[in-house]
Order: sequence, then C-alpha cells, then structure tokens
Amino acid sequence: MKIWFGSVAKLAAVALAMTSGMAMAPSAFAATKGSTPPPKQTLVALGDSITFGYNLQDTKNNSIPSSLAYPALIGATDQFNVSNLGIPDMTSGELATVIKQPNFTRAIQGASVVTLDIGSNDLLQWASDNGLLNDATATTAPTLTLAQEAEVFSIIDAFGQNFKQIVAYIRAQTSAPIVAYNLYNPFPSQSPLSAVDEELESYENAAIQQVATASKNVVVADAYDAFNGNQWTYVRLAEEDVHPNATGQAALANIGEQALQSLQSKMKTPKKAAGVTHLLVGNIAQTGGALTGSLNGRSVKLHLPADALNQATEADLTSQAFQPKNLPKNEQFFAEYAVNFASSATLKKAYTLTITDKKIPKKAKVYQMQGNGLKQVKSITVKKGQLSITQKASGDFVILVPKAKKKG
Repeated sequence: MKIWFGSVAKLAAVALAMTSGMAMAPSAFAATKGSTPPPKQTLVALGDSITFGYNLQDTKNNSIPSSLAYPALIGATDQFNVSNLGIPDMTSGELATVIKQPNFTRAIQGASVVTLDIGSNDLLQWASDNGLLNDATATTAPTLTLAQEAEVFSIIDAFGQNFKQIVAYIRAQTSAPIVAYNLYNPFPSQSPLSAVDEELESYENAAIQQVATASKNVVVADAYDAFNGNQWTYVRLAEEDVHPNATGQAALANIGEQALQSLQSKMKTPKKAAGVTHLLVGNIAQTGGALTGSLNGRSVKLHLPADALNQATEADLTSQAFQPKNLPKNEQFFAEYAVNFASSATLKKAYTLTITDKKIPKKAKVYQMQGNGLKQVKSITVKKGQLSITQKASGDFVILVPKAKKKG
C-alpha cells in the first residue's frame, strides 16, 4: 500500500474531530491474573506496508518493521514472538512468489499463527499509474473507460487467484490458524476518491472472504468495517498519508485478536521452528545504491553498482537463527542471511552483501540453501570480522564456521 504515499494530494483543508467509537476488546490469549503465562509461540505476519507499519515513528526511515504495527501489538499482548515480514510495495503476485523462497518458507513452517494482509497495492498501483488518485481537488469521482474497466477486472481476477495460491501454500506448510485481513477504505466519505476505492476494493474483499470460507482454519479480520467512518481517527490523513496511524494499528490488532478467538483451540506448537525472522528493507535505484543497517545483531550492507538493475526495486534482507540439516563435517552454523528483490527486477550486474561481526573467523564459509541441501558459494571475501558475498540473483545464504576443537 506504499504506493498511496506521495501519490495523493491533500484530501481536505479542514480537520474533522471524530472519535473512534470502537472499544478495545480484551486479549484473546492473555493470561488471567495469577495464572502462569503460556510459553511463547511465534506469530508470522505476511503483507505489505500496512503490516510493516509504514511511516510510523520507530521504523528508522522505513527500514525496519514498527513496534507500533499490529503484529507487534498482538505479540506484546498475547506473548508471541513476532516475525514481521510485511514488505512495503508488495503485491499479491509478489507475495505468492516470495513466500516460496527458503527463508519465508522456514518462517511459515515455524509459525503458531499467521496473519495475512495483502491486495491494496494490486489495484492502487494501477490506479496511480492511470492518474485516478492524483486530483483530490475534483468534486466528482473519476470515470473509468471501457478499456480501464477491462484492466481492473483482469487485476481483480489475478488477485483472487494469487490470494488463493498464497493461502494454499501457507496451509501446505503449517496447520496454524491464518488471520486474513480484508482491505479498508482510507478515504473519508467526503473525498471523491472514497467512491473509487470503495468500488475497487469491494471485489478484492469478496475474493478474500471466498477463499477464507473455502479454507481450513482461516478467518477474516474485518478491517473494512473497523475503519469505515473512522478514517480521520485511524489514518494519517493529516500527514497526507493513507497508512494507519498508531491508533489505526491498535484497531487492526484488536480485530486480529477478535478473529483469533474462534481459532484459539487450533493453535499448536509447530513441528519445525525457525525462530524469529528479522527484516531490513529499502529502495535501490536503477542507478545503484546501498541498503545498510543492523540485522539480527550484526551490521549489514547490500550494495548494487550503477546499472545493476533493469528498474528501481524494493530490496529486503532477512535473518534467522536455525539449525540446517546435513552440515559439512567439522563445520557449524554461524548465521543466515537472505536477499530478495522485487520479482519484476532483473539483475544485470552482481551485488555485494557484506556482514560485519568481530566473531567472523577467517576460515568462515558460505553455502546457499537449495531445496533441502547446501551448495558452497565460492564468490566470497573473508577477513576476520567481515565477510562479503557477491551474487547476481536473490539467495538464502548460510555462514558456517569451523567447529571448536574439544579440549583434552
């Protein structure tokens, strides 16, 4: 849903004073007073910038998921570990592709609960490209041509197929409950853009409900109903932004917990656990650039040279702590880092991923996850405290180090 930010002009010049009218319900899983808290399980949140918590105050310029976003709020209340894998700009087609990457698949397999919020960008990127969201000074809603209507219904049909595939893939990896959020209308009724969004997203919401009804242990969290009439309270409209504010994220957490109540008995400890998946994201221009930050306690830098890409792309780095199978003799797991780009991006030149940690030894080796196996990566540079990987495609990389020699 990031496409809306910067694409929508001022919606109104007069602030409206409204209250939410929505009481926060008690936690679905919170321990009663005096009881022993249950062991922590893992919530894996899949989605776009809404899940990520885009433009909230603690995202470090939208590079890390927000602790004020609904996945973290549910986790804090219900004692879940949280893997927030919301990727800004993500469409349903891109999510259907990325969840099949080893790092995302492991996270899903280790989930106790999965939340899913996707679809806003499918239509809104198209609407923005067609200029339908640009003129907020208009007094009437824009009219679609016959050709545009045909494009819209093609996009809606593709979304329905993608959403069905996403849910089916998640269900093939885990029996954990899935909370599927439907889409809210961010525009207040006074805006002509409200009618456009209302019509477009109603079709996607119908597809979400249809898939949820036909699937096992999937329930819909009704974001549309929660936000309807509350846009000035729940959305960052005063900042000319249609993402949820902190109050809106709390509302999303609340309806997520309410939805989970009906599936509480379905929660199980996963057979496979990947632990918490940490996320770092950023935009890389076609002219090149770098994504830097701290990921899972280590400094990382993803660098792409000029003209390495056919287009600008959202890049994401993830890191997990897990135990790979069939490790080479005399080597042990040290760290895992995965690199993903938008599915439409093509790499024409190699990127470099550099990981800095004083514990990295000179004899560290790198392997790429391929199915259930590991293939050694030769294009690396290692010195004590730093390791660089050079590649021309997305990859899931495992760093191994020599086993410590037994004393005596």
